[in-house]
Amino acid sequence: GYVVGLCACVAAWLTSQAQLPWPLVLLLVLLLGGAIGTVNGLLVTKMKLVPFIVTLATGKILSGCTLLITKGMPISFESPLAWLGSGYIGPIPVCVIIMFLIIIGGSIFAQSTLTGRNIYAIGNNERTAELSGIKVKKLKCSVYIITSLLSALCGIIVAGNLYSSDASLGIGYETDIIAAVVIGGVSMSGGEGTVWGSLIGAGI
Repeated sequence: GYVVGLCACVAAWLTSQAQLPWPLVLLLVLLLGGAIGTVNGLLVTKMKLVPFIVTLATGKILSGCTLLITKGMPISFESPLAWLGSGYIGPIPVCVIIMFLIIIGGSIFAQSTLTGRNIYAIGNNERTAELSGIKVKKLKCSVYIITSLLSALCGIIVAGNLYSSDASLGIGYETDIIAAVVIGGVSMSGGEGTVWGSLIGAGI
C-alpha cells in the first residue's frame, strides 16, 4: 500500500512539477518500485529480519517520503500516462485489460514455470526447498521485487484514474489485500493459493 502511494505521488510530481516525458516517468517509477522491493528483499534474506517488521518499517519511511513530496497537498497532473488509469479501449477500461494480462501472466508463471513452482515450495517448507537445491534467498528477493514493481504500476494506474495523487493513497491497502487473498484461498503460512483465487477474493 505504501509503495502504491509513494509511486503514485512520484509519478504525479515528475509529470506536473519536473515536467518529464511520460515514458521516462513510467521507467523511473518502475525503477523506484524495483529498488524498494530490492531493499526489502535484502533486509529479509541477507540480514534475516522478520518480513512483517521490515515491510512495516519501510512502509512508514515511504509514507514519510510521500508527505515530503506532496507537502500534504494533492498533486494534479495531465499526461498521456493517465491513460493507463482512465483510458478505454472500446467499452473496456485499460486498467481492467492490464489487470487481466497480469493475472493471466502471473497464473502461468506461478503454475507452469519451474521458478513459480519453486516459490510454492519455499512457501511450503523453506528448509526442505533449500536442501532440494532451490536458491531460496535469491527467489525470496525476486518475489519482493516483483511485488514492488506491480505495486508501482498500480500507483501509476491509481494516479491516472484520479488525474491526481495525495499522501492518503495506499493507506489501508494492506488489510484489504490480506483479506482478499485469504478469502481467495491463499494460505497465510505459505505454499497454497492461486492468482485466480486472489482475484475472486478481491471481488468478494
